[in-house]
Amino acid sequence: ALPIYAQAPWLDLAERTVSAGCAVQNMLLMATAQGYGSALTSGKALKAPSLRALFQLAASEQALCFISIGTVLSRKAVRARPAASAYVSTLDAERGVLPGF
Repeated sequence: ALPIYAQAPWLDLAERTVSAGCAVQNMLLMATAQGYGSALTSGKALKAPSLRALFQLAASEQALCFISIGTVLSRKAVRARPAASAYVSTLDAERGVLPGF
């Protein structure tokens, strides 16, 4: 089978990456909705030669992340979350960027 970029050359890397991120988020949300725990592994762990060999990745291929889904045996303590207005801003055509909603 051809790689996705060969099947759809009009989809650039940024669009493919954003689409993959959306798909991953949906899988994590689906697992949570069904009562499972989920975790995402990315970064340095995915560049390990042993993992690349396990998944038979070619030199031109790159793993984005690894999703773990399973039964939760214990939960982390709930952490306080900041109010969305503390880190969200609103773009107003007349007044520019305004803090909050």
